[in-house]
Amino acid sequence: MDVAEGRAAIEKYVFGGHYGGSRVPRGVAPEVVSQLLKERLPGNTDADDMAKALDVMRFYECADVLPVVKPLLARSPEGYEELLKKLCLCQMFGDLGTREQADEAAAYLNRSLAPSTNALDAAAVLLETLVVLAPAGDVEVFAKHLSIQVAELAKEQQKDEASMAAFDKADAIRRNDLPRARFKIAYKLKLLAQEPPVRRLRLVRLYLGQEPVTDSYFQTWSGRLLRQEVHQGNGPGIFAELAKVLDSVDPEMLGKERAADVPVLRAGRALDYFNAPLTDRQKANYKKAKSGTMDFLWDE
Repeated sequence: MDVAEGRAAIEKYVFGGHYGGSRVPRGVAPEVVSQLLKERLPGNTDADDMAKALDVMRFYECADVLPVVKPLLARSPEGYEELLKKLCLCQMFGDLGTREQADEAAAYLNRSLAPSTNALDAAAVLLETLVVLAPAGDVEVFAKHLSIQVAELAKEQQKDEASMAAFDKADAIRRNDLPRARFKIAYKLKLLAQEPPVRRLRLVRLYLGQEPVTDSYFQTWSGRLLRQEVHQGNGPGIFAELAKVLDSVDPEMLGKERAADVPVLRAGRALDYFNAPLTDRQKANYKKAKSGTMDFLWDE
């Protein structure tokens, strides 16, 4: 893809709204991606644009964009949409920044975002951001603000139906969403602390959806780390683990059971992405898998 085509593809994806597509365009020169984002992100971008930009930065590893967007974290958000936008910015620093940059973003979140009056409405994204920032940050700061709000809402819950609904929503975040975020953070920290050979195996399992956490963030995160490992010369072991999936699956289940198709598709696409050779048996099994997935390590 030439420069003009690449720039147009990324611009449409990030700023094209519903017409931008659901998957980051592949095959664009990273410097073209970075230049576009440096020009456009400091301008009048909304939360959806920033979320799409985050997807692009993760795929193309655009850490050089961070200094350009850092001034956007200079003040507290005004309203729900701006809160979402700033949470996306924090995720950029958590995923692409240095530890010092992630610490600064986490401090900003604790200081300006966690106490926001809109934090309950944005709780899903805020908790995801705390997972992204880990090991930087501290989920307990938001947990403290949440407990205070739950206690205040509890006093008014018998007032009317709306008050009851507000309390139930906040209490469900406290009882369900917050523990899930704590679990994900603990899982991420434990994985990062493991020795590289063990961690690589776990990353493959995580990418394939075979670990205790299976959400889209962890699929992307594990895919990025596996890509880094391959670039550092650790590809053969990773390729061997991916190939095991294609060798061990029951061919009769492929094309019929999503549980069988998804890991086979992810493994096959990842091997294709890294230009790793497949045997005839592996190719045949890969071709039989039908369930659609939107995989990170996939160039088609």
